[in-house]
Amino acid sequence: MVVEAAQLQERERYARDHTSPGSRDLAKVERQAHEDAPARVVAELLATLVHVGSARRVLDLGLATGASALAMATAIGEAYEGDATAARSLATSRSVVACAPHPAALGEVRRALAQARHGDLVRVVSSRPEAVLAELLEPVDLVRVVLGEVPGGLTPERARVLVRTLLDRTLLGPRGLLVVENTQDPTSFNEWLHGEQRLRQVLMPLAAGLTLARPAR
Repeated sequence: MVVEAAQLQERERYARDHTSPGSRDLAKVERQAHEDAPARVVAELLATLVHVGSARRVLDLGLATGASALAMATAIGEAYEGDATAARSLATSRSVVACAPHPAALGEVRRALAQARHGDLVRVVSSRPEAVLAELLEPVDLVRVVLGEVPGGLTPERARVLVRTLLDRTLLGPRGLLVVENTQDPTSFNEWLHGEQRLRQVLMPLAAGLTLARPAR
């Protein structure tokens, strides 16, 4: 088991070392938060998914350090840098809504984002995810959920209720993407999601497990 753990850490370091670095501001946030190798890889994957899907409206229900929210906001901001009108619209509407239910970390996250390029595209709200969804009126392009006993993490039961609300109210756009982190270990959420006919999903053994789900046709 010790050998396997060492091999896993080596693979994680290798993946991080061969993943494009984030922006200088993002790297600063990651250093301050002591983000590990898997977190750097996941943050860059989130930015790539935003880029590939041309996402403009993102809901981050698992805000912890702000690194993932900033990675996604940076991808959005960079996509519209040459379009002054779109850039103004993005800054006004705040493309990434990040839910921070723990006020203790709120000030630090807001300060980090205020100093970062494209950090103005993130609106951090001190509310429970359920309250954020209740106020959501338009579909979003990408939703991030984190499972487990980690900062910003949800129990399988709460995550299931939130995702069901997204689907029942059609708040995940027709080309939208649901990203769920920490899905490697068997949970009731994984079993429920696998049987949810309104979504098609793939579970990848990345970091502590990453599930991507899109609306079924």
